[in-house]
Amino acid sequence: MKIRLPALLAAAVVVSALGCASQAQAQTFYGPGGLFVHPSAFSPKPGSRSMAASIITQDSDHGSGQYVPVSLSFGLTERFSAGALLISHRGDAHPHDHGGVFAKYQLAPDGANRPAFAVAGAYRRQDSMETSLAGVASHQFLGRSGRPLVVGHLGVKYGRHPSGRDDVGAYGGVEVPLGGDVRLVGELSTRLRFEESAARGLGLFWGKPGTVSVGLGMVNLGRGRRDGFFFGVGYPLGGGS
Repeated sequence: MKIRLPALLAAAVVVSALGCASQAQAQTFYGPGGLFVHPSAFSPKPGSRSMAASIITQDSDHGSGQYVPVSLSFGLTERFSAGALLISHRGDAHPHDHGGVFAKYQLAPDGANRPAFAVAGAYRRQDSMETSLAGVASHQFLGRSGRPLVVGHLGVKYGRHPSGRDDVGAYGGVEVPLGGDVRLVGELSTRLRFEESAARGLGLFWGKPGTVSVGLGMVNLGRGRRDGFFFGVGYPLGGGS
């Protein structure tokens, strides 16, 4: 696997920022606030600002390439968050970038007897998944001590290719706390008809809301013949209440 200069630069920037970071959310491929690939129903703190970057290699019919998304996100209210992103695609004969935006609105917070509900959408110009929209429920299942035993996610998603092809699918995910702010994260979706594979991910997240977050795992964005190595970090730019 070859990681080219843009990926190395992104990794260097991320690692150098860890020393001064104090508040961030879980890093995902398209921005903070979800699993490796798909959004959760949880919302960041109002007033929070964070930056995230990740690197993933995907081996597809068009060749092996690296995706390096960098995002800025803002917790605008208790329920609404939004941000912008730039995805650098390298490793093939035609390196290129995709700019985009994303947003999430939480319809209801997580409660003792009901999950959190949210709708999330993203637009990434000329990306393989140019437009996406998801409705998702997320819930923490607590033990007798009041600590989470497992966190479950269940969602429905819509995706549209730049050619106009689109499809609807479903996804699910679980997070299992392992101690020391480390949790095992797994997710799986149905395959959309314009994708090569079902989007999925399995790996570890280190961190929690209000701290630096690092993700490490094997992930398929839906565009690879096999899973690729994923590394991502989220860190704060200040704010939050």
